[in-house]
Amino acid sequence: MSVKAKPIDAEIGTIAPGCAVGKTIVLACQQGFEARYVLRSSLFDGLHRSGANLVALVPNPEEPYLAQEFAGKNVVFERLEIAASLRFAAASRLQRLFRVWRAYGIPADGDLAFLNDKVESTLTKPGSRWKRFAVDAGLAALHRSATLRRRLIELETRLYPGEFYAPFFERYRPDLVVTPTPGYLPYDTYLLRQAHRWGCATAAVLCGWDRSVSGGLAGFIPDTIVAWSEPQREELTRHQGIAASRVFVSGAAIFDDYLTHSGMLSREKLFAELGLEPGKRLIVFGPKSPHTYPNHLVAEMLARVVNDGSLSEDCSLVIRIHPLQFRPDSIRSENGRRALEEFHVLARQYPNVRLSIPTILSDSLRLDMPRQEMLRVGALMRHADVVVTIFSTLVLEAALFDTPVVNVCFDPPSPPDRTYYRYRPVNVDANQSHNRRVSRSGATRFAHDEGEVIRLINLYLAQRQLDRDARRQLVLREAGPFDGRAGARAAAYLLRLVGCATK
Repeated sequence: MSVKAKPIDAEIGTIAPGCAVGKTIVLACQQGFEARYVLRSSLFDGLHRSGANLVALVPNPEEPYLAQEFAGKNVVFERLEIAASLRFAAASRLQRLFRVWRAYGIPADGDLAFLNDKVESTLTKPGSRWKRFAVDAGLAALHRSATLRRRLIELETRLYPGEFYAPFFERYRPDLVVTPTPGYLPYDTYLLRQAHRWGCATAAVLCGWDRSVSGGLAGFIPDTIVAWSEPQREELTRHQGIAASRVFVSGAAIFDDYLTHSGMLSREKLFAELGLEPGKRLIVFGPKSPHTYPNHLVAEMLARVVNDGSLSEDCSLVIRIHPLQFRPDSIRSENGRRALEEFHVLARQYPNVRLSIPTILSDSLRLDMPRQEMLRVGALMRHADVVVTIFSTLVLEAALFDTPVVNVCFDPPSPPDRTYYRYRPVNVDANQSHNRRVSRSGATRFAHDEGEVIRLINLYLAQRQLDRDARRQLVLREAGPFDGRAGARAAAYLLRLVGCATK
């Protein structure tokens, strides 16, 4: 599907090469998904072409692969103060209380009802009766008053600015600091607060579909926020109290390569690489975050049905292993290794099952992956006949290629020998605001048991065009302007903040 859409915000021109020479822009990345969005996308390409001095704050500036990959691109790597941020955040009881209030201070009404589940799962742990009273009383007041929510952020900013970042600002004197959230985590909260103290322009570039509300109240309101879409802007305005004029809708830069990059594998090359039979239809299963859902049971079910004749056509199954499966703490734990091994067992047991395993570059910059890995995911979404997933961003990525999606929305019973998994009900994900919008869109079909999974896969194998208009509308609404220029728009907008004219 080729989707053309006018930007929701006005076009702001293209970037003149060298227009930002002498300006310094800081880009903060705490984990790989953020690095992929900020450092390995058309957004970075635009900032690089401007001639600005780029400083990337990452947990692993000493790892040689970064210097090799970005050699000659006008970027230096410095350490992101994650450990110092966590120590500072934990040192004060009052600040810890502020952070709890911010984490749950957005009123859980309407499409944010999922926050009630978050509160119940987190705040019902045993603890001091007086502490729980303070938490509950504060949350009750915050839920009633937008003014109080704003005052809380202002007070916390004054009391806890994070002075440990001062030497960095003294050294670089940046013109603009860009973070991947508006202060949901300590490292970017203090970075934004210090940037403001030093007179720098500040911006948050949302790197995820749920980043407008999933982190609670922003720890600092930056000068501007770059969002994917109008729904994200509406959530930031309605729930965060951020003026709509401070939110720029650029589209999702991470998807630009799907339209503009020539490195995506053809169907023939993808099938050859994975050892798939060319004449068979392709089912792709994208598990959700490991240890939150029994992905292995869905994978087992799909492996069985593609091999026992339950489907109407001969199919192969590719399981795209979730990158979080390779998180260092997961790989080091017995439970994590067992979970990963179960997918390998399926690939050995069933002849029509293959695994797509992401390339992970670093343990310190968690889940950092090369730019080509995004194109590999795109190739799977593009060439699949049906995608099966559980409330994942793959729903949107598949829709970008007009590929039908079956969304699993039931909790399979876990066998007794799988007690090493920790699960949460699938409804926790189904009730998240962006997933509720998907449910209302009609762009995907929902399976409530194994029989319905089989029926819906067969339905889409026979009629791929079903729900095509709904998928197209989902892309236009949730991915923002999808024309391959989201990163260029975002870069041009950010450069205007430092006085760089566009043409």
